[in-house]
Amino acid sequence: MLIFFCSSGINLKLVQVQIYFRHGARTPLHYVKSPVCDADWPKSTTADVPKTMIPFVHLDRDTQKVVDEETVDLIYKPFHLPGGECIGMLTSIGQENLYDLGVRLRNDYAKSGLLLSDPPKLSEFQSTRIGRNIKSMRCIAAGLTNGQVSGPVKITSIPFETEFLFPNPKNCGVMDQAFIQGTEELRNNSRISSLKSSLKKALKLDRLVDELEKNKNRPIEDCQVYYVRDDYIARKVS
Repeated sequence: MLIFFCSSGINLKLVQVQIYFRHGARTPLHYVKSPVCDADWPKSTTADVPKTMIPFVHLDRDTQKVVDEETVDLIYKPFHLPGGECIGMLTSIGQENLYDLGVRLRNDYAKSGLLLSDPPKLSEFQSTRIGRNIKSMRCIAAGLTNGQVSGPVKITSIPFETEFLFPNPKNCGVMDQAFIQGTEELRNNSRISSLKSSLKKALKLDRLVDELEKNKNRPIEDCQVYYVRDDYIARKVS
């Protein structure tokens, strides 16, 4: 049995808050074409939202030098969706998502006086070197400060090749093996096979094909169900 109690004579003070959240809505990583419904992803889909455009600088965490933005999103830039935009880019709606989160954090921890000054004066931001994550940090900072910043907000990152946070190109070997085993299990799962049949019927397709995978000269076979989900959820929220 666990018993919790507190005394009214003890003055408690909030000293730390940890928040886990996903980046804002993005363009899909997969594209499953269907005659029933299709989507275009023009550059306007990811246009910057004015209220999020606070001054910021993206620095290498170790060298403190400005990061060349041409080195960001190298794994995504080769793949273009119908309409011209690349996969995995933060959309305008995604920017709104994160700005609203910043506003919520300001209301909860700054305006209330629980933890931060209003507007917050001391802040440090670190991100992985992926464009949607860098922009997400900018949008949160804009909402958190209501755009009241004394100078460029500093967002630091390290080279993608040496990144230890996920996603990165050098994942844990155990995770890689679990992913391979899980993927193989999905291929042979009768319930997943039934779901694929239902999806093909609904989308009027003979096969579920990720058009971006075809460009990699891989065998044309039913793609994973979560590829379809990734594509169509991205369409819904963007």
